[in-house]
Amino acid sequence: MTENLSQPWILARLALSAASLSLALVATVAAAKILAVPKDSAPDARALAAERDSELAGAGLSLALVIALIGALGTVLVAHRLSGSVRGAMCAYGVLSSSPLGARALVASATAAVLAAMWLGVRAVDTRIARGSLARTLAKGAWFVTVAIAVDALSTGAFLLSVDLRQHASCCSTGVAARVRLDPGAEALSSLAVGPAATALALATVAAVAMMRKRPGFLQGLVAVTLSVTSSVLALIAGRDAVAPFAYGSPSHRCAYCLLRVGEATIAGPVFAIAWALATVSAAYAAGALWVGRRRAAREASEQALRAMGPWWMAAWVAALLAGWAPAVLFRLQSGTWALFGA
Repeated sequence: MTENLSQPWILARLALSAASLSLALVATVAAAKILAVPKDSAPDARALAAERDSELAGAGLSLALVIALIGALGTVLVAHRLSGSVRGAMCAYGVLSSSPLGARALVASATAAVLAAMWLGVRAVDTRIARGSLARTLAKGAWFVTVAIAVDALSTGAFLLSVDLRQHASCCSTGVAARVRLDPGAEALSSLAVGPAATALALATVAAVAMMRKRPGFLQGLVAVTLSVTSSVLALIAGRDAVAPFAYGSPSHRCAYCLLRVGEATIAGPVFAIAWALATVSAAYAAGALWVGRRRAAREASEQALRAMGPWWMAAWVAALLAGWAPAVLFRLQSGTWALFGA
């Protein structure tokens, strides 16, 4: 543990967790005061104090959640950086798989990021309607998000402090690429199909978001969120089975974590990973705004929030598409063929 604390990347990730959790706890105390005020109370001094607590909770938790979103990506980045200190670990795969706590930490970080983005979506609607209309909804949500941030902080801390920097970890080639060697034909077919499928679905998502901005509504928003979530899953598979092999010029190099290695692949790898993450949290943000938009009083504000998020959402998917195709195009220019998988 002492040796791990000497690693600046570990200290930075633990500091992010501590800052996010501290802010969330302060905001949760303010949220508790809001919920203590009767729902139909008159606008007396106590209700006005609760309104001020709502502003404090909103500002504090918004900052906490932005830090949590950065921390979620930071979990993977720290594991990637530690791969140089753990023998045998060529990328984040080896570090995360070196401990049973690695997968739990990654899931906890992802869960906190998704819930954080959803809460921020609700908050975006609240800022566009009569003050205090969604105060109780946000206060209740603050408790769930704070629990998720606490679980993330504990899981990530336990994992990072448990990593044995003196052990020999497994390289991604012993796990991810092993199945390719077992059935190369099936894996080649999978890779040839997943790239175009992911591209088509991502383009459909961009079109759905554009339609939602032009004619906002619950159905249009639901279609955009559903397509985006599905596209995120397929894009992650494409990153592993198509983008990474083209980036390294090897049909058996099926490791999305290796895309973070800027020096050996291209800058397209990290851009693809970051754009994919932004597109995913954008869908969660939109889902939060869409959920409270079912209320008549919040419908117009929800549409405004979705319209404002639209350009960023579309930009994230366009960036993911361009970065995802860049290694394949570069391979084509260098080799004169697309036939990395023998097709």
